[in-house]
Amino acid sequence: MEYFFLEQDPRHANFPVLTGLFHILDKRDINCENAHKIPDDIIVYAKCGADCDAPSVLTHDLLLISESVKDVLLFYNEDLILKNVAAIDYERNRQFIYFLPIFECVECFEPSGERGAVGAETPGPVLRSEAVRGKSMFRPNRDAPQKAVIRLDVAESLMRRGITDIKLTRIAGDRV
Repeated sequence: MEYFFLEQDPRHANFPVLTGLFHILDKRDINCENAHKIPDDIIVYAKCGADCDAPSVLTHDLLLISESVKDVLLFYNEDLILKNVAAIDYERNRQFIYFLPIFECVECFEPSGERGAVGAETPGPVLRSEAVRGKSMFRPNRDAPQKAVIRLDVAESLMRRGITDIKLTRIAGDRV
């Protein structure tokens, strides 16, 4: 099975920048074991330009997803922990509603320098198939709260629902 990094579309240059988020939560608590330490509802300030848009995925400081992405992810993982994030831009009188998904953390990459399944040097990380078997989505590293990995069927489901303002980067695997 193929896996992809779920990322913010780089074509969205004018997106809301959230301020004060890390006064409310600690990045180290964004995991299943410490999710109870994060408030269910988070309100932060947003700074954005006049023509600011709200992409479906924000990965500037950490991963935030829109309601449409949330609905798809919940279809594939009904136990996914989500925290509500309201970002308010007082200067422009706008608000943006996002969700902070808290994925299972999986140490899933081969040590650097490993060869891919075809025997050639593979650029970028290589997934270990036994670590991700049966998982539809996860966070690849405890220290990377802005990263998420989704399986091919989840990515296709996002696309079928018209969520195209995301970036999907394929991850090489050792016969995943």
